[in-house]
Amino acid sequence: MKIRRIIEGVKRLHLVTGVMGFFALGCDDIREPTVPVEVTPAAVTLAAVTPLLSNDVVANYINQPPAVAVLDGKGKPVPGITVVFVVTEGGGGLHRGGKPADGTVTTDAGGIAFMPGWRLGHRPGVNKVLALSDKLNPVTFTVLTVASPHRVATIVAGKDEVGSPGSAIGIPPGVSVADVYGNPIEGVPVSFVVSAGGGSLVDATVLTNSGGLASTTSWTLGPVGRQAVTASFPSPIQPVVINALAADAVDPSCTSVGAIPPNAVLNADLGVEGCRTSSGRPFDLYSATIAADGAYRFTSRSSVFDSYLEIFDSAGGRVAQNDNVSSTIPDSEVKIYLAKGRYTLSVTSLSPTVTGNYAISWGSTDVTGCDIPAIVPNVVISGSVRGCPEPPWGFSSDRYRIYLSKAQGLSLRLDFHDGFMEPTLKVTNAAGTTFSAITNSSYDNQSLSLTYVAATDGYFTVVVADLPEGFGYKLTLR
Repeated sequence: MKIRRIIEGVKRLHLVTGVMGFFALGCDDIREPTVPVEVTPAAVTLAAVTPLLSNDVVANYINQPPAVAVLDGKGKPVPGITVVFVVTEGGGGLHRGGKPADGTVTTDAGGIAFMPGWRLGHRPGVNKVLALSDKLNPVTFTVLTVASPHRVATIVAGKDEVGSPGSAIGIPPGVSVADVYGNPIEGVPVSFVVSAGGGSLVDATVLTNSGGLASTTSWTLGPVGRQAVTASFPSPIQPVVINALAADAVDPSCTSVGAIPPNAVLNADLGVEGCRTSSGRPFDLYSATIAADGAYRFTSRSSVFDSYLEIFDSAGGRVAQNDNVSSTIPDSEVKIYLAKGRYTLSVTSLSPTVTGNYAISWGSTDVTGCDIPAIVPNVVISGSVRGCPEPPWGFSSDRYRIYLSKAQGLSLRLDFHDGFMEPTLKVTNAAGTTFSAITNSSYDNQSLSLTYVAATDGYFTVVVADLPEGFGYKLTLR
């Protein structure tokens, strides 16, 4: 009887979490076993299915987007679990079918969550995506990117400069080499060659620096006329041509033909008055009286010679010039904001031996779109952003061209009505290289002020940037 009671007691023993429960049995009695302890299985985990680290090219859609698996304590897949993929570094984005996509997905029957397409950022470096799921430890995927192999060259200095024949221009030719996303490429050999005008260069073969820039030390212009330097690069980068103009000085104190009233067209023959430059080029002078600050257009047209138009202020300083309206139109045209006062116009030919009939006129005008009108000190421009797109953010910018002599100072003030906007006011060269800039980064101002002193004679660009089309502002020059 006692043996039977022992056997029945053994049957009542419980197995708890894989360990045999142990109870002491007496000869006269068997004690009831304790209540079993329930143990939580090992934690569910989030594990990478695709490589955690890879390499690629900027802006690419990666071939194998990140994927993770949700596994239980026994390593078995768990379906139906929400996983969120988030881009945390590199500036890229999630895409599906070429369109931006949400990073929230659910594990499939195999416990795997596949991230939507991932387009990498445009800058070389580190790109990261984080996979998150409730309280599970996140998984980080990293892609290291390099610049795109597709490269382009851009002119950054020396473009459309004007200088005296036989003299070095103020800003020598310069170029930049970057990939199609604007990432600079270092160590690219650049060969500069005079391709028109007969001038000469110093340091004609150079390598791009860490900023992707390369330039000659100086460019001495040839005789009066158009000048050009061609910058060449290893294939397949296309060469670029940097144009300039050699023009000996016009004396604005020479005998004036007379005054031209606004909106009138005057026809004349070049050289009748006898004014000539040092190289023998004939020129005619006219006066124009501006009754009020504003935008004006001056034109000189000829079917006989290559017209060249210059505008001087009352002190004889050049404020604007134009050789050709475009590469296919040899007429000259200047759009310019002028302050009230008297100005002198000069019409000449780039060749001392080619003259003939021409027509000159001027009047008020509109400045629209991507026009780049000239400006002069002591003028106030009130208006709104004209709507010339400014990549990459889609805002707009207005540009103005100003001629400055070496060591001449320029004081700018930009007033705007909304302190929450973030406009930028800057001074650049004709190719866009910035010399001085200020931005309303604090969001608590309604004006910006900037001063600049020219390091050389030449044309500079004043830029009002990062504003929406139609946004009102006032630009004051002193």
